[in-house]
Amino acid sequence: MEQKRRLSFKEKREMQQLEELIEKLTAEKIALETELSSGNICVDRITEAGKRLPQLTSELDEAELRYLELLEIEG
Repeated sequence: MEQKRRLSFKEKREMQQLEELIEKLTAEKIALETELSSGNICVDRITEAGKRLPQLTSELDEAELRYLELLEIEG
């Protein structure tokens, strides 16, 4: 029978930080999407938001993937 290992203190801390980061990035993404869909936004801000949104999505995906990896270890 395979014994699962427990999360180290460092990994538990990383998990907490990831939870906070995911929450923050999700809020920023929602705010950007809302702003972009509002129709009341200048061209410069559209360009800026258009550049940030893919970066934000990538950062969020990466954080969620790592969080899931840690959850899997935790069992």
